[in-house]
Amino acid sequence: MTTGAIQKAEPLTPAEKQLLWVMGQIEKRGARLEKLLHPDMPRERFEESCRLAFAKNPDLTDLNKTDGASLMQAILLGARSGLDVHGHYGHLVSFNNTKEGKKSIAYMADFKGLIATAKASGVIIDAEGVLVHEKDEFHVTGGANGQIHHVPFIRRKATDVKGAIIAAYTRLLLPSGQWVCKGLMLLEDIERIEGGIKAKNGPWGGPHRGEMIRKSSFRQAWKWLGPTTSDRAMALRIQALEEAEIIETTGEIVTPPPEAPQTGVGRAKAAAQKALEAKTAGTVAAEVASSGEPDDAEKAAILAQEKAMAEPGSEG
Repeated sequence: MTTGAIQKAEPLTPAEKQLLWVMGQIEKRGARLEKLLHPDMPRERFEESCRLAFAKNPDLTDLNKTDGASLMQAILLGARSGLDVHGHYGHLVSFNNTKEGKKSIAYMADFKGLIATAKASGVIIDAEGVLVHEKDEFHVTGGANGQIHHVPFIRRKATDVKGAIIAAYTRLLLPSGQWVCKGLMLLEDIERIEGGIKAKNGPWGGPHRGEMIRKSSFRQAWKWLGPTTSDRAMALRIQALEEAEIIETTGEIVTPPPEAPQTGVGRAKAAAQKALEAKTAGTVAAEVASSGEPDDAEKAAILAQEKAMAEPGSEG
């Protein structure tokens, strides 16, 4: 007679506990996510995007370092944008929060995400962001909406350098088949935007500066296009991206608006819900720390949930 030893589940680390808690909070907001998400972004796909973002940056779910309320708010803003949050079209970005001593999390759409949204709205077929460097042949006639003459400098040898970025513009392919150049930003425009950025340790100050300049130019070009859609779902996506722009340039978190115009009672309910979410997210570190080690039944349930979430189509 042989006896098989019962294999006990490995204890969950604090990081794993916090990750499960965050994913649980996302699941609890499932009904709200269903309302916020654009039809192009199913809930399961968005939740997987969150998991990928957390896997790439574990500090996002380390609630001893990260402000949980801002994390949840960034996730909901990402949901409203209709884009992912794990780095293909959008990102969950950390900012220093000196008041709280923790990192605040903000959602940011990248250049590709803005273009994808504009294409989905039908106002353009395609777009290209163009940077102008010091050694390029470049001049503009007729002001910001005039004709752009630009011949990029071609490096002939390894020691050649293009020089610093001195301007940027966006080429738009309109539904008519016409290419137009809009969103012209000269050096003084770039410097003015950079001077107003409060998050000095953000993407403007690193290797992604060129991408940020392209994105700023595209935003100007998009405004030139005027009202972009009468579709409510697309309008909400665009509104979310506008709020993300405010966060990106000011470092100030924007509270998501209600789903519909509210009465005084509705505003009170929304404020109460916001306070509840902030309180819940803000106390998670203590909750996790005091929860103790789960028993075998709880571990089995957690592992089964993890397996189900990790295997596509496992819901049956």
